Amino acid sequence: MLAEANVELNNLAAATTLVNQIRTRAAQTAQGCGTSSDTILTKKYIGCKTDSRLAVPINDPIIKWATYKVGLYPTFPDQATGRTAVRTERRLELGMEGERFFDLRRWGTAQQVITDYLLVEKTRRSYLAAATPFTARYNLYPIPSLQIELSKVGATSTLTQNPGW
Repeated sequence: MLAEANVELNNLAAATTLVNQIRTRAAQTAQGCGTSSDTILTKKYIGCKTDSRLAVPINDPIIKWATYKVGLYPTFPDQATGRTAVRTERRLELGMEGERFFDLRRWGTAQQVITDYLLVEKTRRSYLAAATPFTARYNLYPIPSLQIELSKVGATSTLTQNPGW
């Protein structure tokens, strides 16, 4: 989040440093199940207990599932490059943590990204055939009608419903 804020403030050197800290950490260890590097290949990932997780140096020869290369960014030349890099890192670093949708809404790209996804995936996944397209209405949550009623001063409501709800 701090790297993203620095990009938006056009402090690209600080943003680059923060993103590179994350990439440096990611390039040094791989996470997996086990108690030592000797047992990592014999354990199944399914049912991995949190107390049996280990961090293995990325260059350990037993690692077969983390063979990617993680390099560092030079200083971002402009805001657009910085935004792209920070957004990519958030997507990678926070994968499966439930942050992506909120990021997309904050960046104003939710409608395009979700629409593009549905166009491709509706033909592959039958359960998405009836999916409701993402529209501008979903950028804001509905205000509960009870709260609107409770906000009345006299006969005038101080809250109004968000557009589309």
